[in-house]
Parts: sequence; C-alpha cells; structure tokens
Amino acid sequence: MEEYEVRKRRDFGTNPYPNIVYFTPEDDFVITKTLKEIVEEDNLLVLAYNICGDHIHLLLVCELDEIPRIMQKIKAVTSKNVRIARERSTHNTREHAPLQGTYLQNAPLRPAGNTTREYDARNTREQDARNTREQDARNTREQDAHNTREHAPLRHVELRRAPLQDTNLQHAPLRKVKKKNKPLWQQKYSAPKEITSTEQLTNTLNYIKGNRSKHELEPHPKKTQELIHGMLCTYTEAFKPEYTGGFDVVIGNPPYLRKQGLVEHYPKMVEYYEQNFISATSNYDIYALFMERSYGLINQYGITSFILPHKFLIADFGLGIRKFFKEKTAVNNLVHFGSEIVFTEAATYTCIIDLTKTRKEKLRFKKLKPEQLFDPFVWESMKYEKLTTKNWDLQSEEVVEIIEKLEKQPQTIDSVFDKIFQGIATSLDAVYVFQGEEYGNFIKGYNEKYDYHFEIEKEMVKPIFGGRDIFKYDIPEISNYVIFPYILSGDESTPMDESYIKKNLPKAYAYLKHFEKEIRGRERGRMDIEEGWFLYIYPKNLPYFQNPKIMTREISLGCNMTYDENGEFYHNTKVYSFVKKDSFEVDEKYYLGILNSKVMWFFLKNTGSEYRGGYYVFKTNYLKPFPLPEISSNAQEIINLVNEILAQNKDFSSKTEKFQNYLLSQYPVEKLSKKLQNWHELDFGDFIKELNKAINKENRARRKNEQSEIPKLTKKNEFEWMELFEDNKKKAVELQTEINRIDNQIDQMVYELYGLTEEEIKIVENTD
Repeated sequence: MEEYEVRKRRDFGTNPYPNIVYFTPEDDFVITKTLKEIVEEDNLLVLAYNICGDHIHLLLVCELDEIPRIMQKIKAVTSKNVRIARERSTHNTREHAPLQGTYLQNAPLRPAGNTTREYDARNTREQDARNTREQDARNTREQDAHNTREHAPLRHVELRRAPLQDTNLQHAPLRKVKKKNKPLWQQKYSAPKEITSTEQLTNTLNYIKGNRSKHELEPHPKKTQELIHGMLCTYTEAFKPEYTGGFDVVIGNPPYLRKQGLVEHYPKMVEYYEQNFISATSNYDIYALFMERSYGLINQYGITSFILPHKFLIADFGLGIRKFFKEKTAVNNLVHFGSEIVFTEAATYTCIIDLTKTRKEKLRFKKLKPEQLFDPFVWESMKYEKLTTKNWDLQSEEVVEIIEKLEKQPQTIDSVFDKIFQGIATSLDAVYVFQGEEYGNFIKGYNEKYDYHFEIEKEMVKPIFGGRDIFKYDIPEISNYVIFPYILSGDESTPMDESYIKKNLPKAYAYLKHFEKEIRGRERGRMDIEEGWFLYIYPKNLPYFQNPKIMTREISLGCNMTYDENGEFYHNTKVYSFVKKDSFEVDEKYYLGILNSKVMWFFLKNTGSEYRGGYYVFKTNYLKPFPLPEISSNAQEIINLVNEILAQNKDFSSKTEKFQNYLLSQYPVEKLSKKLQNWHELDFGDFIKELNKAINKENRARRKNEQSEIPKLTKKNEFEWMELFEDNKKKAVELQTEINRIDNQIDQMVYELYGLTEEEIKIVENTD
C-alpha cells in the first residue's frame, strides 16, 4: 500500500501506474548486437540470454566479483549505441525524435497556454478511463515481471529499463525534459547469486528461454535471433577446466627448433602440437608455440616478455601465431633489432616482444640497434585493424600510407610477368661449374677446387652467373660455365642420354666420368642410378633462360637488377629472373627502370625480410606483390634512359677491368683485394698501400712454396704509376658521375608514375 500511495501522489494523483517504456524491435537488435560484441571482445561465457520488453536476462559463467564490471560495461555501451541508433534513425526519416524515456502513445493534447494543474489532472483522468483495459493488462505484465524476480533461479543477472518515476534514474516528466541524454537502464540490477546445483541451472535456463513468451511477446526477428545464437556457448564450452589464476610475469628466451627437427626427434609431440596449438602452422618453429602457451599462463593483468627471432612476423610459418595475436590483440610492445646481432654466439635476428591480455587498439613497436635499447625513444604504432594474418610489416603510419598509395596501382609484378624463376640447381657446383675461356668450338676449363684443367665441347655448357656477378644495369664479362646435359627446343628441354654424350661429346663424357663418383653421390647417393646419373635432380625452368629477361640477386643491398636482351645467360639459384607476358606490349627495359628505382627498394625494405648488414631478400614471394603502373605515355623516355645507363655501365666496367688486368700483368698476385678491385674509389696514396699489401701477401705464399717472389714497388715505380692511376681514375669517376645522374633522372620519372608528393619522396629516399 505504501508503494501505491507514492504512485497515487505522483502527478498530483493522476498517474498511479508504473510508466514503463518498452524497447522497440530496433532497440532489441542494437542491444543484442552490442552485447554480442562485448561477449566476443571480453571472452564472456553466456549460456542463455533474452531481451524481454524492458529488461534482459543473462546467464553468465564467471566469478561473482566480475559481475559489477561486466554489467557496468554492458549498461554503458548499450546505452550509448541505442542513443546513436535512435538519433541516426531520426535523422534519416526527418521526423522529430520522441523524448527518450517518455511514453507518448495516446497522450492527450493540451490547449496552448493552459498549464493549470486542474486541466492536467482532468485530461489525465479522461485518458486513464479510455485506456483502463490496456493499462490494466500492461500493469499485470509488469507486475508479473516484478514478481518473477523473486522466483528466478540463482546466478543470472537481470537488467531493467529505467521507468519514468524511478527516484534514482527517473526520466523527467514531459514538462521538464532537458537536452541532456537520459539513462537507458536502472542503476541497479538483480543481485547475482551462485547456482549450486544442476537442477537450479536447468530451471534458470528454462526460465530465461521461456520468459519472452510468458510476457506474451512476439518472437525476435531472424536477424536478432541469429545474433543471440551467435553469442551463446555450449555447456561443454562453459564448464571446461579453466585456470583462473595466472602469473604476473613470464619472461625468457625460448628454444628455436623448426618442425623438421621436432619430427625427427619428437614425432608424438608434433601430433599433439598440431592438434592443440593455433600457432602450429606450416613449417612452424617451436618458439611460436612458446609464445601462445605463455599467453595462457599469465593472469588478466600479467605480462609475457620474450627475446626471440622476429622471422615469425613475415614468414609463412608465422601465419598461425599472427592470427592468434590479432584475435587477442595480444602484442603490447615489440622492439625490432632488424639485422643487428644481439647474441654474438648465435647469428639470429631477434626482437623483444611483450604480450598482455588487455584489449588494445594499437600495437606499439620500435626498430632499434641493441645499444639504443636503454636510450629514450618514442614508440611508433600500428592499428590492429590494419594487421592481417599476412606479413606483419611493422611501419610508421606515414610509411603505411605510402605503401597503401603504391598499392592503388592497377598492376603488380605477378600480373605483368609470366614467370619469376630461380636458377639452375646442380646439387654439386664444385664439379658442374668451372672457370673457362672460349677456344673455337671448345671451352678451356679449369676446376679450381680439384685443380683440374680440361677441355669441353661448347654444346655441353652454358655461360653462368652467380649472385655476386649481378650489378645494377651491368652485364659482367663471362668467366664461368656450367655443365648443361640438356637439349633445348622451344619450350621443351630434353635430357641427353649417356650414349649420345659418349658418341658426340667425348671430351664432356671424359669430364663426367672423371667425377662420376662425386656426381653419383649427390644428395646422399640419390643420383647413384643406372640412367641419367649426370642429370640435374631439379631440372626446373630450363627453357625460360632463352627469353629476354630481367635478372636480380636473391639477396641484395639496394636494387641490383640487369637485363639479358638475347636470352643468352644462365644463372644459379642465387639469382632470380623475370620473363614478361607478351600481352604487355612494351620493352622490358621500361620495367627494369622501375624495378631498379628507389621506390622498389622502399617497398622491399618495408615489406620484405632483412638479413645482416641491411641486405634484403628478392625472392618470388617478396617480389610478386610490388605494384606496377600502367604503361605510361612517356615509357619510351624511360627506356631510352635505361639503354643509356646500360651502355655507360658497360663502358665503365670495360675501363675498370682493363686497369685491373694491367695491374695483374705487372704484379701477378693470386687475387686482388676488394679495395683494389674498386681502385677508382681510392686516392693514389691508398692505392699504393693496398698494392704493397697484396704484393707482400703473395710473396709470403711464394716463399712458403719456394717460388720466386714478385719485385716490390720502388719509388720510381710509384712515380710511374701515379700518372697512369690518376688518368684512369678521372675517366672512371666521370663515367660513374654520369651513371648516377641518369639513375637519379629515372628515379624522378618513377616518382611521377606513382604520383608521389615531395614529402613522400623524402620519406622514400630516406629509406636508404
């Protein structure tokens, strides 16, 4: 009676019934969708849920002390999202928004200017009389909802819509409505209690499932029902054993061992790992599993900190652990040491990674040298929404923006080039590859490892380059050859048989027989077979060598690509080649200019795999995604510049090699040092010092072998060398200056192709 008397006095006795504001189907959908997002974000376990008129029921599997925090978040976020949805709906329909929390249906209109209490009361009584039956029915349902709280099974939470006249969260009467947003929910909710029996749990589930029909409400629309099903978990999932404690800190340096090693030594463990770890993907490394497991060992506010290889960020095997980290937003900080060596006893490229369980919008990172670790620095960051399960190329936002701009180009290397292929794998280069010089129809060969001189038919060999022979816009002189026991015809390669070689290429056959034991022993005796024991184990891509092609080193510091116009050069596995599709009707040198540009180097440095010394990998997987523009109207200008720089480089190589050959003819040392090979970069004094070092080194070896020594340099010799050195250096420097000028001009034209601004160009050029 006391509660009724309070209601009777409300609005001067004219409004004795509870003014409940029911959710619309649109509200139901927004609240349910928001709740599902919270469930997924916080990994909540929900066995049952319904939204029923003005309240919701949740059956949560959690600790009692977690309830306040969970409910506070649900109330706050759902209130916000419902308000936004209502405002958006009002804006779209161009109608006046109903006042939040105010029940306006069938409300009587007042004459303008009449605000007397008597008029208010009279109109309200007349309205009550007209709607007695409807109001009584509503009251009955409300009273049922109120009474059933006492009988609800233990351990579920009820959250109610705020009624008009609740003294704590009341919505103001119509005449006092303000612009300030009104609350969606009551401040309080039914106090949760622990469910202690299976029977009680069953009752609670049935209660929540049947509560909506009990209140004579229509079933939810299909979309809302799908959301409900999507957020609920099964009984098994809810009550599986769970470690609720956890360490504050887990720290260490986990072991590094790839799957092959695990299969060899721990085959049963491999089966377990692949069934129980998300990170056990592809040819995984066990340290990825350590990261996943350690994350499960920390508590809600704990931290895991490991120092380990950073290869998981971009390698194929890291797909699983990257997926795990993205879903959990697990990585808080990552310090990336690039190609710097942290542990002197292990050539491993490492990072320090910190994992936490708090939800994060961004991953913080910094690329440092080890000695900079304790210096003050500012973290860079990447949004988790920008990360995928693909390579995690952690870059500053300005770099990411440039990469995204490049990626708007219509083509890629993968779409323009028909084939990107690796070179010849002989499995025994020490026998198959040798030094040689042409001599009519023969090659005079020398096998350095076995100190073996021989002659061999040209039909049996091909000129071959290695990675160290490939330089930017430069084709080196042919000095090495490879045994090539195949006949090429069009797109086909046919293996030579032993009888053909014996009959038609006797010198080649003699060479093969001389090294037959070594050749048959390739890959642990795999080629110790009756027929074709001298063939390649992996005869891939052989016909493609006959095409015009762009060639690049596999591992390079900067872009070092060149061009084989006539398809005459072959290479080993340390070089990759590009063969263009015929449908792109432009000279390959147009693309050579782009691929040798600073834009290409910028892209690879920010998306590729780094090696010691700042070298990067130019393998197929890293090359294919590089964006390429359409063939531009000034394509011929780029082609002309590339032709010019190729010619200048050929002239430069000829002059520098001519000087080296003369130097060796005067002082026949076994091998010129790197500094003497780049003699044009020295001043005369340093040149003489390096030459004396080479002479002294050679003489020490000769004395040991009881051979005659090379005469040492005299002052007269030095004076004679001065003029020769300075004259040739001047010519070489002039050529190099011109090469650099053309290279820079090509870069500027490539920047225009990609539409880069001055600021973006500065960022690209600072990559070097």
